[in-house]
Amino acid sequence: MDISTTAGFEDVAASFEPWLQRRPADIEQQKAVHAVLREKAGAVIGAGCYVSPEARVMTDRLHLGNRSWIAAGAIVRGSVHLGSDCSVNPYAHIAGRVRIGNFCRIASLASIYGFNHGTDQIDVPIGAQQVTSKGIVLGDDVWVGANVVIVDGVEIGSHCVIAGGAVVTKSFPPYQIIGGNPARVIRDRRPPAPATVTGEVRGLLFSEDPYADYAPTLPRDLQGWDSENSVFKSIISEVKPKLIVEVGTWKGASAIHMAKLCRQLGLSTEIVCVDTWLGNWQHWARKDGVGSRVDLRLKNGFPGLYHQFLSNVVHENMQDIITPLPLTGIAGARLFAAYKLKPQVIYIDGDHEYESAISDLRGWLPQLADGGVLIGDDYKFPGVERAAQEIAAEGQWLLDVLDNKFLIRRAPR
Repeated sequence: MDISTTAGFEDVAASFEPWLQRRPADIEQQKAVHAVLREKAGAVIGAGCYVSPEARVMTDRLHLGNRSWIAAGAIVRGSVHLGSDCSVNPYAHIAGRVRIGNFCRIASLASIYGFNHGTDQIDVPIGAQQVTSKGIVLGDDVWVGANVVIVDGVEIGSHCVIAGGAVVTKSFPPYQIIGGNPARVIRDRRPPAPATVTGEVRGLLFSEDPYADYAPTLPRDLQGWDSENSVFKSIISEVKPKLIVEVGTWKGASAIHMAKLCRQLGLSTEIVCVDTWLGNWQHWARKDGVGSRVDLRLKNGFPGLYHQFLSNVVHENMQDIITPLPLTGIAGARLFAAYKLKPQVIYIDGDHEYESAISDLRGWLPQLADGGVLIGDDYKFPGVERAAQEIAAEGQWLLDVLDNKFLIRRAPR
């Protein structure tokens, strides 16, 4: 484009800065640009969109939501979906299978590649191997900074900010500020929970809040087993507990679910999660898959599962409700006995071996408040069933089996 004339300068400005007010000539020109894109690039274009004639749009399919625009020098190819009110700035490159939500900003020179070359065959040149595509998804209101690279298979939650120059190789949950190479969470955009020590147990055990200045080090991962069973809502609604203890927490999925229920019911509840976060022998014995050494996140031979738990709690903004207590189940029970703490709900989801299950039940049942309920998990495991039946046979406790969960209440005196 020639900028030696006023008209030429205005043409350049309109093409490279399409957020400026549109001239009648630009609006008229866009009719022709849109027609070509519909015919040649499989485009569906919403109202008020602008695509610079100097952009390189070579898509199989293109969706532009209302008021979205693509500036001069940008390259867009593959199958690309942009929601409403999105901007692709000069010299950004979007390729492959990419889906972008509403109100997203893609800064200059950002590269978003929703495909990859095969690299598995070392005897075949990389360029000759089959191209793969998992796709990339950006949620709503995501700002991708200048010179960012996002690789295939990544999903970015809504309201994230990706700092300039970041290389994003994994997915991130909503509201994160992300940066670095490889990219990591810098901080959460949401206001932090108050850093005061809250909750009866937390106040007894910690002089400083466990979540003070804690930024999530891992993305949200609430993998668990039957963590949202209807029994939680039923018992919490019935008992309206002030104190819940969970023995065996893993990544915190069930504790977070119970915390959400308490918040929905308007309860001022503290949930104390008792776990070593070291895993058990089965986790160490499994090389890969769910519930294996992979989930333990070993670093220098030591599990990092505790930080996955803390990260999940912070991602879900449940710091004011959930208190971590890094102890074994029986040690936790003795600590509660020493402080004469009486939880109204106890949820035991620890080891499935008989010896561990009976120890947890014998340790925690005496701590249960009058009118309280102990919820047990994994009743279908022989060791757990034997332990629960043995407790019930003593006559002091009533056992109610609900498929793979069981309830224990104090027998009438």
